[in-house]
Amino acid sequence: MPGGIRKDDIEDVEIVDAVELRSDSTTVFITGATVVSTTSSTKRIVFSGIDLIYDKDERTEADDIVVLSGTSGGAADGTFTVAAIIDQTTLEVVEAIADSTGGTADFLYPAGATKVGVDPTLLVFSSQDHVQGVLEDLDNGLNVGHKALRHLIHFIDDGPACGFASGAYKEILPAGNPFPTQAIWWESAAKLKKIVEFNVTRDVQKKPTTEEWKMYATDGSTVLCTVTDTITYSGVSEDTRTRAVS
Repeated sequence: MPGGIRKDDIEDVEIVDAVELRSDSTTVFITGATVVSTTSSTKRIVFSGIDLIYDKDERTEADDIVVLSGTSGGAADGTFTVAAIIDQTTLEVVEAIADSTGGTADFLYPAGATKVGVDPTLLVFSSQDHVQGVLEDLDNGLNVGHKALRHLIHFIDDGPACGFASGAYKEILPAGNPFPTQAIWWESAAKLKKIVEFNVTRDVQKKPTTEEWKMYATDGSTVLCTVTDTITYSGVSEDTRTRAVS
């Protein structure tokens, strides 16, 4: 073909251009389109003065985003995902939509990462088949998992915080002793399940010679990790500390 093949020579749905790939789901490609009506039973939106199929600047496809505003009584105002193009002025959306008339619409490209495929076969924590989905699963896992991670690094020198339920209860033993030898964080005052435990061995001068941390699993009895420090002194001042992790 003289001049080579251009995007105009190919169906738009077969092309993912640079603008679409760069999109963060806020890139608008149609603004202020006139809405005629929305229908709940069919999930369809009807427009006027627009060509969703043949106009080069208004070609729309599945997974594009439509933001409606100013519909009658605000009934159908909101953000919707295109499921299918029915004809030049009608599309169907994924989400439920109310019956309404009037209003305007902006059309946006979805995030470019939704258009880049991923083979999930060897993935352990995600079954998503596109980059956006994998990143969302990863982000969620980091957020949830990190908060509730039962690693001692989150507890030394004290107890649970974000990611754990309120009501954790700390017990210091022997009770009333100015030189305690044990501190236990329980899940509640009922003292049924341990979260983390701290044990101290003291010399005759009440100086700590060993300090032991134990991290417990969610069953409150299985020890996940133990960290033991052996301490030496020069007079009353700590001189060395040797740590064992098991």
